[in-house]
This record gives sequence, structure tokens and C-alpha cells, in this order.
Amino acid sequence: MKVKEILNKYYELVVTKNHGDKVLNVYKPKGMRDLPQSLIDDYADPKILCPHFPVHGLRYDAGNPDYGEWDAQTIKAVHGKVVDLYVCAILARPFSVEAMEKYKSMMLQLPVRRAALMWDSRDFDETHGYERIYIMKDVEK
Repeated sequence: MKVKEILNKYYELVVTKNHGDKVLNVYKPKGMRDLPQSLIDDYADPKILCPHFPVHGLRYDAGNPDYGEWDAQTIKAVHGKVVDLYVCAILARPFSVEAMEKYKSMMLQLPVRRAALMWDSRDFDETHGYERIYIMKDVEK
């Protein structure tokens, strides 16, 4: 399967955000749990993630944002002033040592392989009964 076929068949739209003529659509795999709110509210910012000038054609970029409470492997499909952001794998705190190792083993994938990941550490830990020991560190006030 091609990247576009995988994304169209196995991913669902979570939210659409607009900023002027820029559009950001956020997708997740159909079986993945809800995305962390900070990903939706803070990371998914069309002012930052969308191009300033139209992109001709379709371009795929892979990303690995880390927001402290979560780390994700993403694909950005950029076309015109529209970005479709696909969250392909997520390591959400708290997580187990085993989940962290599994997540690390999936790094540096090309878009077609990354699209096929559809992985969530929360399900991984629950399915295998792993102890979730890594939590978000307290932020100093």
C-alpha cells in the first residue's frame, strides 16, 4: 500500500484548526486512544505547522515532537496552505520501560512505514501488563 492509501483507510480526523487561509487537520489511527489535550491545544498550531506560502503538489515530512507528557511519531502531508498531521505512534506518560524500548525501535521510519505503525503506549502497556513507571516530571514553580 502507498502512504496515501494507508492514511485514508486507517486514520480518522480528530480536529480541524484554521488561521487565516491556513488549515491544519489532525488525524489519529482509528483504534488509538484519545490524543493528549496538549497535543490538540498547544502542539497542533496552524500558525506554526502550516506553510507561509502555498506548497505545490503533495509533500510528506516525518516528525518526532516531544511535549514532556507525550512523544509522538508523526507525518505531515503538506499541500497548498493545508497540513494534514497524522499521529502514527504515541508514547504517553506514564509508560513502561518496555514501551519506551518498543517506541525507540520504531524511530527513523520513512513515511510509508511510519504510517503503518498505528501504535499507542497506553494500549501496549495495558495489553502486556507492564508497570508504568515513567511519569511527567514536576515543573518547578
